[in-house]
Amino acid sequence: MLDFEGDALEGSRLEVDLWLSTAVTSRRAAYPFEVKLILRPGDGTRALGSFSTITIECFAQLRASYGFIHRARTYAEAQMELDAIPSSLLGSEPSDDEREHWAWLGFWQRYRHEVGDYVRTAYLGNLLGSALVDRLGGLSTLQAEAPAAVIEAIPSGGVYLQAEVEGDWVSRDSIDSLARYLRHVSLEAQHPEFAPTRGS
Repeated sequence: MLDFEGDALEGSRLEVDLWLSTAVTSRRAAYPFEVKLILRPGDGTRALGSFSTITIECFAQLRASYGFIHRARTYAEAQMELDAIPSSLLGSEPSDDEREHWAWLGFWQRYRHEVGDYVRTAYLGNLLGSALVDRLGGLSTLQAEAPAAVIEAIPSGGVYLQAEVEGDWVSRDSIDSLARYLRHVSLEAQHPEFAPTRGS
């Protein structure tokens, strides 16, 4: 577990809550780690760049097969996404959207041993190892076709795809486009009979 405070990232002053978490998976074995950031308004894109640089370096050193960067509102939400284990406050009633997301977390947990061979879905940041890159047609194909705001080659043979960021907000349309692009290498495509129904 790696835990960096904001001062490790170019001396950023920290004022407004925003958690960025990341999980990196090596084939058949998970190596989760997270970097916690609380960003000041207007600094989101700059701090995300520092965060993704750290994540990409770790990914390359581990010669990992898959990873993602997720933006969450709270530490608990970030941890829930990393572990793919639903959780809620005692006595609180989940919304319909939360129930649907919990169904997806349960699905990803069920097939956790296949993460790395397949992706979960699209996130703010998506780190694909060389095997996934090959199955998507190679680096040149990704650079030409992937609907990503950032496409960066990773020294270990992988690639980093980042959704569009608008100020301190992540574009939902951009993540949805990336999810459609990555779908054929996703757990959902591999196990459609067990995947939750979207929008239910």
